[in-house]
Amino acid sequence: MAESPNVRNDLSGTVLGNVVQVGSLHGVAEAVERPRQLPLAIGQFTGRSAQLAALDALVPSDTVVITAMDGAAGIGKTMLAVTWAHRVQHRFPDGTLFANLRGYGPGAPAPAEEVLDGFLRALGVAADRIPVGVEAKSARFRSLLAGRRVLIVLDNAGSAEQVRPLLPGEQGAMVVVTSRDSMHGLVVTESAHRLTVDLLSDAEAVELVTRIVGSERAAEEAAAVTALVQLCGRLPLALRIAASRVAASPYNSVTGIVAELGDERSRLDVLSSDSDERSAVRAVLGWSYQRLPDDQAVLFRRLGLHAGPEFSVPAAAAVAGLDLPQARRLVEALAAAHLTEPVARDRYRCHDLLRAYAAELAERCDAPEVRRKALAGLATWYARVAWECDRVAFPGRFRLPFREPFAGPPIAEIGEALAWLDTERVNLIALLHVVVRYELDEQVMRLADGLRFLFMRSELEDAIEVHELARRAACRRRDRLAEFWFCISLTEDLSPFRRWADAAAANDRASELAAELGTPLLAGIVVMNSAHLHNQRGEFLEGLKCARRGFAAMCGTDNSRWEAVARDVTAAALNGLGRYEEARRHSEKGLALRRHVRDVIGEALAMRQLAIAWQGLGDDRKAVDVCRRAIAIGRASSYLVDAVAEPLCVMAVSLHRMGNVEEADECWREAAELFADNGLPLLAERARGNIAG
Repeated sequence: MAESPNVRNDLSGTVLGNVVQVGSLHGVAEAVERPRQLPLAIGQFTGRSAQLAALDALVPSDTVVITAMDGAAGIGKTMLAVTWAHRVQHRFPDGTLFANLRGYGPGAPAPAEEVLDGFLRALGVAADRIPVGVEAKSARFRSLLAGRRVLIVLDNAGSAEQVRPLLPGEQGAMVVVTSRDSMHGLVVTESAHRLTVDLLSDAEAVELVTRIVGSERAAEEAAAVTALVQLCGRLPLALRIAASRVAASPYNSVTGIVAELGDERSRLDVLSSDSDERSAVRAVLGWSYQRLPDDQAVLFRRLGLHAGPEFSVPAAAAVAGLDLPQARRLVEALAAAHLTEPVARDRYRCHDLLRAYAAELAERCDAPEVRRKALAGLATWYARVAWECDRVAFPGRFRLPFREPFAGPPIAEIGEALAWLDTERVNLIALLHVVVRYELDEQVMRLADGLRFLFMRSELEDAIEVHELARRAACRRRDRLAEFWFCISLTEDLSPFRRWADAAAANDRASELAAELGTPLLAGIVVMNSAHLHNQRGEFLEGLKCARRGFAAMCGTDNSRWEAVARDVTAAALNGLGRYEEARRHSEKGLALRRHVRDVIGEALAMRQLAIAWQGLGDDRKAVDVCRRAIAIGRASSYLVDAVAEPLCVMAVSLHRMGNVEEADECWREAAELFADNGLPLLAERARGNIAG
């Protein structure tokens, strides 16, 4: 994060070279690198002098400047924006932000909320400080940019509505938006400057080909270069693909490439007489695809089934039914042919036109059962890794059985597991919607079962959608165990919103299914859910009655983690009734069981009830100590409400009673912010009401 000196209040900082010294919300200074997120600049950028000059003239001095850069697919908007941004980013000392909004191409556009998450993290906002909801995140983003000189490049936007939450609110920042759409809404309502990117001129197109194939070869085949320019419709993407094929080998010639492309044009009948730019792309891509060996061609088509914006080599192996060495070799070959591009170690992406073309080829060339099998393989791989990560992050919890063995490298640490889930979150959710459309109900359920971390990350609306889709899939398959589990999950997802009737209805259905299945553990889970709902509503006597019934069921199983849950819920009811010594005993036993099964996140939840018990028994120092340990776990795991905000409130009470009023107020203040950021305004208001003065 790079704070400029005139940023207000406790977010102010000073620039020290490439590092910024930033004051945190609690007065603790930290050094954070300024964001420089631009992709690599392409070496063969050619022409566009008029557009570069127009952009140079718009660099702001004391206003927010928005440039809407529109043009056809493959016209070179991204390359122009990125190249220019690299040239001028030194004039934006507080950082450069970049996001591909995925407005056009296969898969869903990037939600503004997802983009804001990335921007806020890049600007130094810790995970436990990122609010919930697009409006709250947008407001935090605007606050952070106030008075700062930041360049923001929003690539491949689908609409003005997608862009608006990502715009700064005060002077000094510049936003460049690229889109196939004219962005008329931004021009009218945000006073954006419109800049249309057209085809290259003949001279610019020839220069581009020359820079790629080499001046000597271009001079020897000048007539063929001119023909290639015309066949490619002066479209930069088509020209790069065709010219790169020539440059790939000394045995290739421009003349030969023109002949092959001409043949493909005749067969595909896609090049129109007016050199339509989209036809040119399809012609070149069709020609390039036909040149691929069979194994590369199959993988390219299979990648058209991958809905997310990026893919890993193991994902490519899964969708094509390959082993890892084969997949790595073929993906690298596709990258060499400019049909994919690397973004990180063993991670790749495709230009949206290439993804669209690959999807079209899969639809045209592969039978429906082949596509379904490939999708099922891809979804099963994602679900299997997600299941393994879930097992590591949330040990001892109920999950649907998985027959397939885990074939990947071992995942041993919670941080590693959550990092994979966070990285693949967009792919997992996008793939879930694809398999829903293909009616692959088993894969829908498997994927949803691995997305428990959405609840932990307080992404509750996503969690509700995912679990509802999975519940419907389970109903279609008449899988009562799966339906039971997703009803239980929905109960948990809905209760933070205080949707008590919906949560109770989901739990009642789970109760019916547990009775049909006749498994004591499942019946115990339902009763414990009922107890938890009663406790949340302040109905502690009813909560204790349910908790005792659930406790008896849980203790009859061999699952230590579920006994720990039963003790936690029982302790919550006892604390609510003022029976603190009993609550302490249950909490301490539950905490020991959590540690036994290495349920780290569960430890933080158990600690909160233990702290309340110590507080009720008059030992505020022990309560504070327990809360601090719970909060440390919560911050490390980003379990922000139950393991950070709630213990902060408990600790504040003890601190206040011990005379540490300022620290207590700071705890309540931070808890209120966390509650508000996570969509819990009533709890936020309750915390604020305790602050002195």
